[in-house]
Amino acid sequence: MIKYEVKMLNLNYFVSGRIMIINLRQDGKEQGRHPDVSVVDKTVWEANPIAYSALT
Repeated sequence: MIKYEVKMLNLNYFVSGRIMIINLRQDGKEQGRHPDVSVVDKTVWEANPIAYSALT
């Protein structure tokens, strides 16, 4: 399990299956994706607590 390994190795990552990722399609429109697992730098995750529902 990735979350367990991150914790055991004391890595600076946040692991979740509940993060929405927003990206741009080729036509310039935003599109949301909900991956099964997301691994995000913990510094980036904690930098903007208001944006916890989705990352760009």
